[in-house]
Amino acid sequence: SFYNVFISFDVDTAVHNNNIRDILYRTLFTGNDSLINDALSEKTGYIYNFSSFLEQYSNIGRFCFDYEIEKENLVKSIEAVVNVLNQIKSGDFDLESQIRKEMNSIEFMLDDIDDLNWTMAYNGHILEGKNINFEEILSNKCKDIDLEAVMSAARDIFSKRNLTLNIGGNKKHIDVEKIGKITDLLN
Repeated sequence: SFYNVFISFDVDTAVHNNNIRDILYRTLFTGNDSLINDALSEKTGYIYNFSSFLEQYSNIGRFCFDYEIEKENLVKSIEAVVNVLNQIKSGDFDLESQIRKEMNSIEFMLDDIDDLNWTMAYNGHILEGKNINFEEILSNKCKDIDLEAVMSAARDIFSKRNLTLNIGGNKKHIDVEKIGKITDLLN
């Protein structure tokens, strides 16, 4: 029997700037070396893959991801996710590597017309008509990012008060109390 797990965290985009949100997203979800992939797939084999997205508007956003997991690994997977989020909060990751990857990603976007078009349309229509200045982005993207700022944002965003956790599957076999105790560790 399998369960579908959907986890999201609300974020106040007025408080946590786009650069830090992007670094958090990259560190947690982007690529085979992302911390979530490493914890749920590479180290444990709990899942084969997951999907994720960072939803952003001018005032609010959310980090979202979901995965399918076997019944016997459900609680262990949620515990692994909480451990990864607490790892970010404590600064136990390679920030410099993530910054370099983020800068490379921006440069690659200039080579992909579909990605560039989508990004410009999103900024123009969803994010209050803000134009993209790629020279400014490439020169200033990571200037304001330091480990303490990322850790502070992670502590605020990845807290239980911002968490939405949905589990689809046979509800009789879900240990809600145990999962609640695990998610309490986010605060």
